[in-house]
Amino acid sequence: MKKALRMTMIMACALAAALLLGACNSGPKVEPSEPGAQMPNPIVEVEGAAEIKTKMGIDMLAPEGAEKAQYSIIADTTAQVTFELDGAEYTYRIAKASGGMEDISGMYIDFAATKEADINGIPCKLSCNDGAEGMINWQDEQAGTVHNISMTEGATEEKLIAVAAEVIPVG
Repeated sequence: MKKALRMTMIMACALAAALLLGACNSGPKVEPSEPGAQMPNPIVEVEGAAEIKTKMGIDMLAPEGAEKAQYSIIADTTAQVTFELDGAEYTYRIAKASGGMEDISGMYIDFAATKEADINGIPCKLSCNDGAEGMINWQDEQAGTVHNISMTEGATEEKLIAVAAEVIPVG
């Protein structure tokens, strides 16, 4: 009798395990996506500042004297122009503000120095690792936009302030 009870218990456990394993594998079959399929690039190059104005309603210009300017739109939310000025590379971004002075730089760096600056009457936040990375942020409350100018190398407070002063309207 003990032998029959033991055999019944073993069979019940085996049946329960088989049911559990079968239930775990009963979901819909998911086919792998196309081989080599990738996420679409959120950065779309555009012809220039006029196309950014048409598509986003944002006025954006590289500073006077800028060379190799390339305009683009990131994820339909941020206007961008990359350019060279006096041998240094810059990225300038503008996005519609959603509240406060947001950081739209895409730079995730600990900066050695961060300070407030006033450029053409506009309060700015300046962050810099002198000679390396740096950025300056400000908000245009009248236009409802946030702005960022960044450098990935060779940054100085003086360079960032000078370029920001070129694009921030006086007034």
